[in-house]
Amino acid sequence: MKITLRQLQIFVEIAKSGNVSQAADAVAISQSAASMSLAQLESLLDQTLFSREGKRLVLNDVGRAWLPKADALLQQAQSLEKSVHQPDSVFGHLRIAASTTIADYVLPSLMNDFQQQYPDVSIDLMSENTGACVEDLLALKADVALVEGLVTHKGIKLIPWQDDELMVCCHPGHPLGKRKTVNEKELVKYPWVSRENNSGTRRMFETVLPDVAQSRDVILTMNSSSAIKNYLQHNQKSLACLSEQVVAQELNAKQLISLKIKDHTLQRQFYWVDYQAKMLSTAGQCFKDFIMG
Repeated sequence: MKITLRQLQIFVEIAKSGNVSQAADAVAISQSAASMSLAQLESLLDQTLFSREGKRLVLNDVGRAWLPKADALLQQAQSLEKSVHQPDSVFGHLRIAASTTIADYVLPSLMNDFQQQYPDVSIDLMSENTGACVEDLLALKADVALVEGLVTHKGIKLIPWQDDELMVCCHPGHPLGKRKTVNEKELVKYPWVSRENNSGTRRMFETVLPDVAQSRDVILTMNSSSAIKNYLQHNQKSLACLSEQVVAQELNAKQLISLKIKDHTLQRQFYWVDYQAKMLSTAGQCFKDFIMG
């Protein structure tokens, strides 16, 4: 078989962008050369890798199976090339997709410590909901992913990482603010501010308190836990479910309070997402080892 790394590189770039012209720009060749490279690769495989949807090229089943393998080979080749010149260094570019709570409140200090140890690794951190993080990992837009919600997908394995607790929070002036314990029926009497549908926080809340989730009046939906927290500090009528990581400072300062729900706790875990078809780069493996301890 005469497949070249250049053909694999062009295939991966087309898969990421869905566009031959953008892929050609990414590898600094002409559009016709990129098209020819893809055609040669498909001829060698005797398989098509994409289907055409309008002006976009979309991976078919064969292409989806090939993508993580091709990307892994390219990363290995890059590491091999660089190791000749810097045999003792860990270097590279790491794209991390993380659920918003993890990205905003957990990872910044860890990334600082990691880069103190590995100064030649640059990092892009993408803050998204759990569903988007997994989609980016599968599409190779992210090298690693950390999420706060359960995910079921073929080829994906969740590895428990850190414990977390969700809290029903409100302004100190809320009608329930003086109560030591509240029950589910009381929670549905007040308006709610909620995360979006694919949020791990929202999924966890709906799993533990399904009756409340179905009956509550959601007056506002936001894709940012920080935005919800700030909203609650200005609104004495609404409730919201947020991670302890998000509201720790506000609880200590008594700017917000948490409500204890009778017979319920909202414990959950953060997860490292393993895409089993994709081999981690050296930088990715070092980051995994670093944060998993």
